[in-house]
Amino acid sequence: FLIDESLEVFKDIIKPFIKKAKKNNAFLIVAVNKEFANEEFIKTTFSLYENTKIVLIGDVFSENEIYNPKTQVNKFIYQVKASGKIEVPEDGLEETQPVFFDDVALGILETAFSEDNYKLYYLFPKHKITLLMLAHMFQKKDPDLKISFVSQKKTKPKNTCNHFPPFTPIIPDSSRVFSTHSISSLLFTFINRQLKRLPSCR
Repeated sequence: FLIDESLEVFKDIIKPFIKKAKKNNAFLIVAVNKEFANEEFIKTTFSLYENTKIVLIGDVFSENEIYNPKTQVNKFIYQVKASGKIEVPEDGLEETQPVFFDDVALGILETAFSEDNYKLYYLFPKHKITLLMLAHMFQKKDPDLKISFVSQKKTKPKNTCNHFPPFTPIIPDSSRVFSTHSISSLLFTFINRQLKRLPSCR
């Protein structure tokens, strides 16, 4: 398994993983956030080792910790815990596809042990939600939660492919879409648990 959400260390560590996989005649499972995986990355990764499977994941959040503070869903979770308010960037229309950590773990395990012929897997909810919708999910569980809009400098990951379409197989007939929990029901359950545990911080 090689999990590198932002591709920060991928180039430095991929070769030993490939060497080990070849030695054991095993599959190499590469999991990466879909925002960082453009078509060039996917084709290049497959060319390095033929028995590679790539899992494209959404914005991972966890029940017990801040999984990745760079993603917006985790920023919101931190803000709720730290200050009892949420700062929504710009007009709140930026979209996200949160996926629960447990779904990611189970999906990767299923990828590793499956006997199908797929090489590309999608592990994130089918429908996107806006950041404003996400903020209102938190507020619905805590009506006193404050929501404000803030300006922020927009930056894009260097290797993000803007025309990469979610749920459109890049390699025809060799991709698979996992079924993940409904965003609304899962986040509502998660948010409710988190807010119950938090002391008043306003």
